[in-house]
Amino acid sequence: MRKKIAVLIVILILSLFWFNHYNSDLKRIIASLEKNGEIGDGQLKYRAYLFGVLPVAEAIFEVKNLEMLQGREVEHLRVRAKSTKLFSKFFDSEAIFDSYVDLESYNPVIFRQEISIPNRQVNKKEVMFDQVNNTMIISGEEDRRKIMPDTQDPLSLTYRLRKMDLNQVNEMQMYLNTNQKNYLFSGKVTKKNISFGNRTYDLVILKAEVKRADKDPRHKSEVITFYLSSKDNIPILTRVFSQGMLIKLKLIEIN
Repeated sequence: MRKKIAVLIVILILSLFWFNHYNSDLKRIIASLEKNGEIGDGQLKYRAYLFGVLPVAEAIFEVKNLEMLQGREVEHLRVRAKSTKLFSKFFDSEAIFDSYVDLESYNPVIFRQEISIPNRQVNKKEVMFDQVNNTMIISGEEDRRKIMPDTQDPLSLTYRLRKMDLNQVNEMQMYLNTNQKNYLFSGKVTKKNISFGNRTYDLVILKAEVKRADKDPRHKSEVITFYLSSKDNIPILTRVFSQGMLIKLKLIEIN
């Protein structure tokens, strides 16, 4: 009996390692995105894996359209995320995040979130950014909070990185606000290429550290993102290490 249990444990461990490797195989990810030998652009569909193995959520990132907001032209970004069918048996949720980004500065003007959990009231929040006076205000609050210059929300940061010529960048620093505290996003960029078949793809790797801007040693995370280098950098795989937990975001489809 003990031998059988030991064998099952070994099989389980080996399976976890295999799935973790499978979900990180850049060649496999790129090959799955190819259509007629090319990779286009459009809505980006991701799957999130807890510890790199358990599929817990899926999300679609899209650039919707240009809109007029507060007398300026903005880009409307949206992410729709929900629990996978398997994980929804344990925790079922759905979320919509919207960011309205100024076309000249790529700074966010408004960030909105709407989180739905069955049998609970929908959690809605709106954040308005005043990048001139370095303040922001959250819906339902009267007091303004101080932010750093050119502060980003999570969506606008992703969009800004996609618009940068990362091939010309070695290091970067930006500020991020998650509606609670100001964080410093600092990263280093390296390049590599991947060849398979008769095709070669250029990749940009951004390894970043996210930590509190007030230098509090807590709340520190590491983020590694692999981009397909193109007109708009396409993030195909992101690894987030935070408080002993690993989450992988793998691009599974482009529509």
